[in-house]
Amino acid sequence: MNSQDRDETNGDRQRLVRVALGQEDGDLLVRGAQVVQPVTREVYAADVLVAGGRVAAVGPDLPARARRTVQARGAYLAPGFIDGHIHIESSLLTPASFAAAVLPHGTTAVVAEPHEIVNVLGPAGLNWMLGAGRTSGLRVYASAPSCVPASEFEQGGARVDAAQVAEMLARPGVLGLAEMMNYPGVLGGDAGVWDILNAGRRSGKRLDGHAAGLGGRELLAYAAAGLHSDHEATTPEEARERLRAGLWLMVREGSAARNLAALLPVLRDLPRRALLVSDDVSVDELLELGHLDRLLRTCVAGGLHPADAVALVTSQPAEYWGLHDLGVIAPGYHADFVLLRDLQHFGVLETFVGGEEARPGGETPPCPVAASTSGPAGTGPPSIRPRTGPRSRCFPTRSSPGVRRRAAETPGWSSPTATGAASGRAAGRWAAACAAAPWASAFCTTRIRWPCSAAATRTCARRVGRSNGSAAASSWSWTARSASSCPCPTRV
Repeated sequence: MNSQDRDETNGDRQRLVRVALGQEDGDLLVRGAQVVQPVTREVYAADVLVAGGRVAAVGPDLPARARRTVQARGAYLAPGFIDGHIHIESSLLTPASFAAAVLPHGTTAVVAEPHEIVNVLGPAGLNWMLGAGRTSGLRVYASAPSCVPASEFEQGGARVDAAQVAEMLARPGVLGLAEMMNYPGVLGGDAGVWDILNAGRRSGKRLDGHAAGLGGRELLAYAAAGLHSDHEATTPEEARERLRAGLWLMVREGSAARNLAALLPVLRDLPRRALLVSDDVSVDELLELGHLDRLLRTCVAGGLHPADAVALVTSQPAEYWGLHDLGVIAPGYHADFVLLRDLQHFGVLETFVGGEEARPGGETPPCPVAASTSGPAGTGPPSIRPRTGPRSRCFPTRSSPGVRRRAAETPGWSSPTATGAASGRAAGRWAAACAAAPWASAFCTTRIRWPCSAAATRTCARRVGRSNGSAAASSWSWTARSASSCPCPTRV
């Protein structure tokens, strides 16, 4: 049971039942959506009623009322995307800045593997990651690093033993043991490694694998040790071998490794135990290419039905990690969903977390709670304290040739400059926190958006200098679009 379920009261659920029965008004009603349902692999017209951050009812032409209504106008409504294995540190962003980059792309939850920060700070790094995640606007779960340091030949500042791993596994928001990279220790019976595996088994949670290059009897022996997954398959043969060994297949597509295209033939067979993950992704690729939405574009272009592709980033990662109230659009589930323009390019119109429009830097409703030994939640060590204060959105004015090449190879991708660098649509599409942008300069925007029934949607943009962190004097540009041409869902 997750901490958010423990914090819920009978009164919350009873109200949800009353709203579902039509005896009480809901909080949000989404009218006229095309619901993408991953568990049945179908797309159908329906309204979605939300109360208390959860879905109360789903159906066509619901005879329901709510305090607020969104007219979806036929937009596709899918569960919020879940990245089941990612190292946030590899993006060089704090959780709040990472959330600002991925929420506009439909990601509503991640399972962070904070190996890098724990490698330096020990369990306090995990505490900080969970604490910072609570105020990021994104649901940030974690797995407990199993190999700190990664090998006996390294020393990053911390050393974590089985007792500390057991303590980390007991913390709310920690869903399992992180990737067991020391497969020689697993196969060779190393006492320290097996103590850590035993801590994972005793927790009753997931045991993530990392079996790079293993095959044959060695892979079978690795799976026999109790590991549940692997994200190191690079060929269809390796992927099928892992599925046959009972391991969940995490198909990795990020900045450090790109295996999705090679493994599409396996995904087209619709394996029951598979999910898409980023593992490591850089901030420039998040800005230029997107996050899990870009993986969905690749899957659909490679022949998967959109509902099958969506399942790989919603219901299947939720099932693997035991997030039983996420990943599906159904009564009782958390109202984390994304409105999409289409199911080919997966253009995101709006992202909702807990039945509210996602707000980077906001309290995640309801959020996992973790004890912290490093000060108040979210503060962390001084060197990694999250930025506070106003957050603007920005996109880079330049990127590396490698990113531009990969962008050109990504189905459905188009350059933000091709649609007008100063436009609000481009700024929203290539969004991230300005504080995290590593480029010397960027366009930062403040979006002033009225409902589509208003006369226009305005966006103001200003040039800022990032070399010294101060805003530079510049001209202001305004763009406006008529209400009739605005694709955004309307709000009543």
